[in-house]
Amino acid sequence: MDKLIANYDIVIIDAEAGLEHFSRKIIRDIDELIVVTDASRRGFRTAERIHELVDELDSNIGRIHVIANKVTDTNREKLVKLAEDLKLSMIGMIPLDPKIEEMDIKGIPLFQISDDSVAAVEIENIIKKLGL
Repeated sequence: MDKLIANYDIVIIDAEAGLEHFSRKIIRDIDELIVVTDASRRGFRTAERIHELVDELDSNIGRIHVIANKVTDTNREKLVKLAEDLKLSMIGMIPLDPKIEEMDIKGIPLFQISDDSVAAVEIENIIKKLGL
């Protein structure tokens, strides 16, 4: 991984869920770590544990952000409060998007989603916050 990363200015790694990447220090020297979670307390607790583990292992990780996925209007404020209580930096909340659900059922690739999708709009906002 170190050899591959050296060749690029920006590298995005989509790692599977879990803590093993951090405890085994498989991925090192991260400027921006983004933890994507569902809109559940358990998911946020896992994000909190990742943050704690990164600190405990003295990893070379810059900032840690959390993105909540499949957020509804009814749980949005509760998730903001939960992130604050757990001292997590919430960089965005991707709404539950009926267009994505429909595309998934029909087998349509997500890269074909329209720009007016509520999820696509929020992802653009997150990208801007990250300065990308």
